[in-house]
Amino acid sequence: MKTLFVALSVLVSFNSVAQLKNNSENFTIEFLGIKIDGPIEECYQKYATKGFKLVSKEDNYYKLKGIVKNQTVELYLVGTPISKKVCKLAVYFPEQSSWYSIKSDYNDIKSTITEKYGKPTDDYSFFSSPYYEGDGYEETAVKVEKCHYAAIWNEPYGPNTSGYNILVQISKWMQVSLQYENAKNIELKEKEDRQLDNKNF
Repeated sequence: MKTLFVALSVLVSFNSVAQLKNNSENFTIEFLGIKIDGPIEECYQKYATKGFKLVSKEDNYYKLKGIVKNQTVELYLVGTPISKKVCKLAVYFPEQSSWYSIKSDYNDIKSTITEKYGKPTDDYSFFSSPYYEGDGYEETAVKVEKCHYAAIWNEPYGPNTSGYNILVQISKWMQVSLQYENAKNIELKEKEDRQLDNKNF
């Protein structure tokens, strides 16, 4: 069973200094019209009103299931450990059985995010040796993490920007994942993690 922390680990490597532009200092990333900000419990309740069902819950972690684009998806919320503010959200679309179907899903979701946020900061679409598109083994390449299809949108947090990271990628589970980070709350999470480490160790 996949874990959210493995699934979101690639977000830690976002190092781009490119900045996307928006028209409001108060702009906050959102999914299905719900801002990825504020108390995680309130965020969960808003998704519940949209029909998402709770699958599991821990102190600052929620796993939900619901419908997006007429498909049943898994939705994960992660909060800061002390203040319990939502800082990450990930959506996993249905598992596919063929390279062409998962590539189609990927291109569709990437196009949707591009329309809203503009051109990706980084954009990858390649296979690692010995695999290549057209060899008939694309599904195997995906499952052994030799397929690198990912698009990243990045806006650093600053005085006049809200800050966010967005990732669309083909995962090794033959699913397309859409992942968001609220940069301000990620900073808060890192600060609170350090506070807890100092207290515990």
